[in-house]
Amino acid sequence: MKPVKITGGARIGMKNASFPFATLYADGEKLQIKVSMMGNLMFRPSDIEALEPHTIIPGIGQGIIIKHKVESYNKKIIFWTMKDPKAVIKQIEATGFFENVHTISPEVELAVQDAHLRGSGNPIKKPYLIGGIVLWNILFLLGVGGLIISEEDPYALPVGFPPLLGIQVALGLALVACILLLTSSSFRSRVLKEGRTLDDIKTVAIFMLVIISFVFFTFTMVVANIQN
Repeated sequence: MKPVKITGGARIGMKNASFPFATLYADGEKLQIKVSMMGNLMFRPSDIEALEPHTIIPGIGQGIIIKHKVESYNKKIIFWTMKDPKAVIKQIEATGFFENVHTISPEVELAVQDAHLRGSGNPIKKPYLIGGIVLWNILFLLGVGGLIISEEDPYALPVGFPPLLGIQVALGLALVACILLLTSSSFRSRVLKEGRTLDDIKTVAIFMLVIISFVFFTFTMVVANIQN
């Protein structure tokens, strides 16, 4: 039976990820919802109580409510999709997922158990996450604050530190971090929590890489034109 794979969004508790930051996958052994930066949720057929269509705004705010029995997962899980939720549920049923409530392969069983132990949540280790946010804010404050402090020369602080450089450095470091997360396994092993992989952050990292690259190079060109 053909597996189902759909790109969409997801809601886990109070956290929400819009399209295309979530993926639903289902076959005869497991139902999986991978949400970039929020978790990789896996269910056996016996973990699912029901799949119910959920519609707020047809075509935009619609999805599937996953009612489950996994204690380590948030009870409120919704997969958002632009497809008809009832049709998606029928596709999942057609894989034989609900018929296979007892026999799944040892490999899938181990993967599901591991996912249950890890639960959902941010895959980045807290010290790196907090440190990155603090450093970003400090650099931005130096950049923005310097323009306010220095009236005679708006492009240099009295101590000789160009304020706009702080913003450039913040953007540059964020750009480098995205590149390393996508390309360096050793960097990921340091930054990500145990058991988390590239799949847990790939979509968001690529999205941020594109956005930050555009902002960084545009900002750099604007600064160069101003200073010239």
